[in-house]
Amino acid sequence: MGTQSHQDAFVRWAQSFEGSDRQPLNPRADCINIISAMQIRQFLYGDPDCPPEDQQMNLKTSEILNPSSSFQAPNTRQEVAEGKIRATKNISFTITGIGLKVKAGKKSKAAWTETGWPKTSQQILRWFAGEPFRNPPLLGEAFHQLELKIGPERAFEACKGLWHLREAVRARRLLSSYIRPLQAKADDEGRIHSSLLPDTATGRLVSRRPNLQNQPSKNNDIYGVRRAFKAPEGHRLVVADYSQLELRVLAHASSCPFLIDKFQQGADLHSETAIEMFEHVRMAVEKGEVCDRNAEGGGALDGRPSVKDRFRYERSVAKMINFSIAYGKGPAALADDLGCKYVEAQDFLDRWYQQKTEVQLWKERMVREARFTNESRSLLGRVRKLPFINHKCARFREKSERAAVNHVIQGSAADLVMAAMLRLRDHPALKQMGYTLIMQVHDEFLLEGPEAHAAAACEIVLDVMRHPFPRYGLSVPLEVDARVAETWYEAKGGAPMATITPTPTPTATKEEQNSGSEAAPVPPANLNGNRVWLNGATHTTHEEEVEEQIEALHGHQLEDDIVLATAEARA
Repeated sequence: MGTQSHQDAFVRWAQSFEGSDRQPLNPRADCINIISAMQIRQFLYGDPDCPPEDQQMNLKTSEILNPSSSFQAPNTRQEVAEGKIRATKNISFTITGIGLKVKAGKKSKAAWTETGWPKTSQQILRWFAGEPFRNPPLLGEAFHQLELKIGPERAFEACKGLWHLREAVRARRLLSSYIRPLQAKADDEGRIHSSLLPDTATGRLVSRRPNLQNQPSKNNDIYGVRRAFKAPEGHRLVVADYSQLELRVLAHASSCPFLIDKFQQGADLHSETAIEMFEHVRMAVEKGEVCDRNAEGGGALDGRPSVKDRFRYERSVAKMINFSIAYGKGPAALADDLGCKYVEAQDFLDRWYQQKTEVQLWKERMVREARFTNESRSLLGRVRKLPFINHKCARFREKSERAAVNHVIQGSAADLVMAAMLRLRDHPALKQMGYTLIMQVHDEFLLEGPEAHAAAACEIVLDVMRHPFPRYGLSVPLEVDARVAETWYEAKGGAPMATITPTPTPTATKEEQNSGSEAAPVPPANLNGNRVWLNGATHTTHEEEVEEQIEALHGHQLEDDIVLATAEARA
């Protein structure tokens, strides 16, 4: 189902949604701009049946959201208003809210904007909608909030309508953020030339004009945007990516025996952390229902699924915990990222450090040394000055303390990636085979060359990336996942081009089709206990949302670096 189909389905539901007087609340729902946060906020949170004191409130200003508000929309149909003789450029229409609420509890990045209004993000829309087209349905928060007010059947329809809204917004943003900008930047040969700039304090390369490092992840690439990155006829892409690079650098820098041992055994640290953090995951491993690592190349081992296969959400949360520690984040920042309570985030960190005390001691030592020297050094000795590490302002001081740890980890990872990149660029065998480095994306390299030499080139790339410094080795192995493919999408685990099919429209089950009616709403399935925290309460969610937050960690760290670097430059 495409963008317009999802939007049409949302509009039909929104136009049919009735208030307490049994009259449609939004007969002009076709005018709603689905990518306008203001309009969607009005639609979700306005409540015509609620007294003023119970209306949705701004956390910062205590401003009350009106039950209804007027907006302007382009008059694409050239409608002539009553009393007018010609069509105007815009028409006025009213949006009346359906009465959903985000309760004012602990302020979380998952639920509230910086300005104090509840969010209208993908995560919030998923929280409200659930997965109503699954069998059995996973009912979202909208069902529970609306069930008593409008009945279970209409509440279930609301979940469906909000699901279509989420999918329409998701597709529209893919078009506006990825597809159209890429088309505009392509040259006559269909190639895009991005600029790589070392403009972060850690030394990582950042893609600009256009940004090719923010392409949608495999889970979110619903329209296969990465399929557009295709090797010419007779050529292939070699796509190679470091596995858990920052965590391997952390193990080496801290000399933590637990981490070193796990990496030397070939363990998946995110799965290991999930076993530590979640009792039901640990029990499943102890009972032999799942194994704690993947088979070679992924998938099941000895016929049993891995933690990554069975408990994807828990592993994603563990992944966020691991990277938060590697980036120097504390319990407050982790609580915001996970949308959980401070004490829950602190408990996660305490349990993580129980078997890894060397990491905590190393981080404390890095901060002490930075306070003495006013700087931090990467693996190759690249210096980051920290003039505010002893500042009386807590905000600057704490950011500098995080930067002192983060520079050693991300800066050293950047050193490794840069060394590997230079060796790949200048490798004589790759040049002889006709393979050239065309892109670097964080810890990933894309090379292009003749199909006939793809396998040999892939082996060389693996060897170079595993040993970026020929005369120096880390205390842990550097694992690399490398694939040969026709497209970037296929190389990241997507279906080959010949077998790709459009995303199917959600359909009813056979029993529903035979009966000619839709199934009645049923309680949400547990999905192995997959939960997300929001204002202290738990709600069903999916690993995709956590993966999005993990990707955003790089962006959040960059923002911190920019703020701090700007202040340092002024000093």
